[in-house]
Amino acid sequence: DGLNEVDRRGRRVRDDNFMLLFNAAAEGVVFTLAPTLVDARGELLIDTSRADAAVASEFIDTNAPLTLAGRSLALIRFAREPRE
Repeated sequence: DGLNEVDRRGRRVRDDNFMLLFNAAAEGVVFTLAPTLVDARGELLIDTSRADAAVASEFIDTNAPLTLAGRSLALIRFAREPRE
């Protein structure tokens, strides 16, 4: 929660958090998410190891290690509130 600003009405500005994972190695790499993200609602938005890199809103298990394929990247959103 890196925003320390308020809006015109004095309410705290909030936004989603994003994590961008890179793997430059030829083989897959296992990532373990930080303890503050465990049990968070992680939504995989982009995974360049797939034929269609834009993922259609796939939620990931933040309690389990995430394996990222070789020479790929992934973008994960940790939403503040569920999307409608």
